[in-house]
Amino acid sequence: MILSGGTQGRVHVTGEIDGSGPDDAGARVEITSRDVHLDGALIDASGAFGGGEVYLGGGRHGRLDGLPMTAATTVFSAGSVVKADAQHKGDGGTAVVWGDDRAAFLGTITARGGSEGGNGGFVEVSTAQGVVFKGTFDTTAVRGKGGKLLLDPQTAIKIAP
Repeated sequence: MILSGGTQGRVHVTGEIDGSGPDDAGARVEITSRDVHLDGALIDASGAFGGGEVYLGGGRHGRLDGLPMTAATTVFSAGSVVKADAQHKGDGGTAVVWGDDRAAFLGTITARGGSEGGNGGFVEVSTAQGVVFKGTFDTTAVRGKGGKLLLDPQTAIKIAP
């Protein structure tokens, strides 16, 4: 699923995007625009046999990774949740929160390994400028190795919950 507001627009997500798949790997969800704002949103890209991919504002390390553009600002509100879990067996997925100028992460991201086996996934919250990181993440795996969190800004502001 792709949501794009173009180079001058803003994408404001308040509802639910369900890309979860009971019979396969999770979905790929891309949300791009000049400004991306999640406000009480639930994005589920989980799959029975592997977590999906969720790209908010850009790809890993700000690369396009097939996206049409990167966001200048991405805000992920406290009430928003992204799930990229493997539900039964398989590795957790990938979730990226990117903003060229600013990324604010206040919500929850999970990229967990499957309950019957699989490793935890990958979560990145990063920007070329500054990150506000006050959210929670879970890349655990019950029967595998834990996943990773990458914070990759020039300046990071970590605020303990």
